[in-house]
Amino acid sequence: IALEICRGLIFLQYADILHHDLKCENILITENLEPKIYNFELANYSDKNTTSLPIDVTAAGDIIPWLAPEKLTGSRYTTQCEIFSFGMLLWELVFEKIPYQGWEAKKIVEHIA
Repeated sequence: IALEICRGLIFLQYADILHHDLKCENILITENLEPKIYNFELANYSDKNTTSLPIDVTAAGDIIPWLAPEKLTGSRYTTQCEIFSFGMLLWELVFEKIPYQGWEAKKIVEHIA
């Protein structure tokens, strides 16, 4: 499963697309047990010259554990940030639970950023 998700991320990278919301909840498993990345409502084309605004922790809610430090601090969001989110997705697959489950949002942000 992880290898197929990696292949999907490579495809997105070559297309200069950043997903921005990579987590297990946004991986669809087909009838043939193939994982597919979906839910592209936050996705955009990579712009190497812009930075993102820092995330409002109170509004971000349940996506915080998968956010790279750059996304939390307003630094430039790159494919490396997608790799961070993929790492958290792998953590979720291995341990079969949401990262930082039970932690307050502010504490998660302090730990990641």
